[in-house]
Amino acid sequence: MDQNKGILKVRDLVVKFRVRRRELTAIRSVSLDLYEGETLAIVGESGSGKTVLTKTFTGM
Repeated sequence: MDQNKGILKVRDLVVKFRVRRRELTAIRSVSLDLYEGETLAIVGESGSGKTVLTKTFTGM
């Protein structure tokens, strides 16, 4: 069992946008845990949702 303090817990995150009367799913079913002292790296192809994911965490 990890004794570090959990600072971020996400379960089944879904982010959708309405674009030209259609619904676009930008993020589908993302789950993660981040603990104090850890570093999180988000990598992926262009257009894979990295920016949408991080902006969701920061409330932007």
